[in-house]
Amino acid sequence: MPYSLLFRLCLLWVMTCMGCAAQQKRTWEDWMVTVVRVEDPTVAVPRIAPPAMSAVKFVPGYGEGDGARVGQGYDTAFRNPDFPRTHIALITLDVTSPHHQIRLYWSGSLAAKAPHGPWRSCPGRGKNGANCDDMIESNQVDSFCTPKGTFRIAGFSDHLERAFSCYYATWVIHEPRYIAMHTHGDIAYTPRSEGCIRLESDIAKLIHNNSLAGTTLIHVSGRWSGTGH
Repeated sequence: MPYSLLFRLCLLWVMTCMGCAAQQKRTWEDWMVTVVRVEDPTVAVPRIAPPAMSAVKFVPGYGEGDGARVGQGYDTAFRNPDFPRTHIALITLDVTSPHHQIRLYWSGSLAAKAPHGPWRSCPGRGKNGANCDDMIESNQVDSFCTPKGTFRIAGFSDHLERAFSCYYATWVIHEPRYIAMHTHGDIAYTPRSEGCIRLESDIAKLIHNNSLAGTTLIHVSGRWSGTGH
């Protein structure tokens, strides 16, 4: 390859990397939506019946209305300045491939300026021929399905105990299934997890920083199209 062409390709790669770094979000202000259309349907929170509070098994140390607490090496830089009055009221996950879209619906004075998505995620792959489209089967402990239904956020962790690289965990179910939304380096177009919801780092941190245990709901629906292996 000619030296001049190689130099131009390297320069293009450096500029691309610099552009990506410049677009990376660092604070809540980086998320703020400056223009919101009045007719934008994502501003209004859909009516979804919440589950009974008795069904929630909170992460130890968390209770109803608690926000995430973080340890050394983690932060709440994406938390909005009106938290907890402004918070994520509802998270919806459509497990339909290829995007498995996740959306946020907010409550509070900054709701109209908060980011809503949609963003891509990667849900549970299922195993042993499990039918993750079936509500009951998807909620089985050993199904490797992302459970369908509506859940109250059960609490937060800095990272998964068995996978330190999966951080900013927001628990959909703690005991006995341990299903969380968390960061992951592989956000595939086909379901691959063991039931958790894999997210890009910024999205996982945004949800972790602005959700409330026992208050924020997550609703999982859509047509699952995993491999079932």
